[in-house]
Amino acid sequence: MRVPMKSCRLILVSISLAMLVGAGPPPPVQATTPGSAEPRSQAVQVTHVCIITPQFARMKDFYQRLLRLEPKEFTEDYVEFQVPGAIVSLYEEASFAQIAPEAVPKPGTGGMMLELQVANVDREFERLHSLGLKIDIVLPPTTFPWGNRSLYLRDPDGNLINIYHVVPTK
Repeated sequence: MRVPMKSCRLILVSISLAMLVGAGPPPPVQATTPGSAEPRSQAVQVTHVCIITPQFARMKDFYQRLLRLEPKEFTEDYVEFQVPGAIVSLYEEASFAQIAPEAVPKPGTGGMMLELQVANVDREFERLHSLGLKIDIVLPPTTFPWGNRSLYLRDPDGNLINIYHVVPTK
């Protein structure tokens, strides 16, 4: 049995789009020290985003519907959603506070944006509305000059989510 990450904290800025669309993580990069052929180390691989929440049941339902996945339940206060190449997990705040009380973040203030790539943002926007979830839309589907069509919304804790697809360029 896997033990939940005890020091998990909501600090990740985004998840690689390739990991979420099934391409998996990029191969580790061998960096070299300038002037040397010796490898320094392999690049860090992002494997996990843990959201610490005071609304565990509500967030579990929200992410289950958003990600269209059944979570793997390790304990009554910790679940994981396995997406291609990474894990999105939820940790109940009161339980986390027993382990590391000084590390408990304030919901929605961690400077984190979870980025999820989909095939079509407009269809996803309609699907989310059809679920009957109360969704806090920050920005309706919008095409940006850099080539993404994005929908910004907040989860029940106020964390920002960017659901997007890449717009084909001419």
